[in-house]
Amino acid sequence: MVVAFFFSHYTICAIIKWLILKLENKNVFVMILTASEIDKNIHEGNIVISPYDTANLGTISYRFKINNQISPITTEIDSKQAINLQFEEIKPSGYILEPGVLYLAQTHEVMGAHYFAQQIFATRDVGSAGIFINVSADLGHSGAITQWTLEITTDHRIRIYPYQTIGQIIFWQLDGTQIMYRGDYNQMPHSLPSKQWKELL
Repeated sequence: MVVAFFFSHYTICAIIKWLILKLENKNVFVMILTASEIDKNIHEGNIVISPYDTANLGTISYRFKINNQISPITTEIDSKQAINLQFEEIKPSGYILEPGVLYLAQTHEVMGAHYFAQQIFATRDVGSAGIFINVSADLGHSGAITQWTLEITTDHRIRIYPYQTIGQIIFWQLDGTQIMYRGDYNQMPHSLPSKQWKELL
């Protein structure tokens, strides 16, 4: 879990691809945007983060907040059946996450990019507190702009609060022909559960 948290599958694959191309002496332009480039592309309209505050910029990322609703999934999931979410409020007094439960929540910010791929992680503070977010599904496609669904688990009881900083997003430059995202998980009005049942009809 710890390795998966700090180095996601997509990050490792991207680094390996970059190294292979570099060894083959090919021109490689895939890279992570720095804070100044994120800010520049936001003002140029290429990246969308709303609300946006430059104070949340890290060296290569932007820190985002959790919204004020959360949906615990405690029952058995059938991959051929749609999942009905029951939303609960994250009150100002806090909400306790329980181990062994999958929680779906949503980012406070609308985030995405027209010409960059994106990736989200927990912040260092959140990760060291034992909260894991989007460990197996952290990639955002170019053209996807939405409030992200957060997949949250924890290994012990911990209290979280509405609109607390929970994660960070990075932006990758693309190499090759760009295809804009046209999937089901775009412009989401609330957290969305898995839609794998559609593939099994």
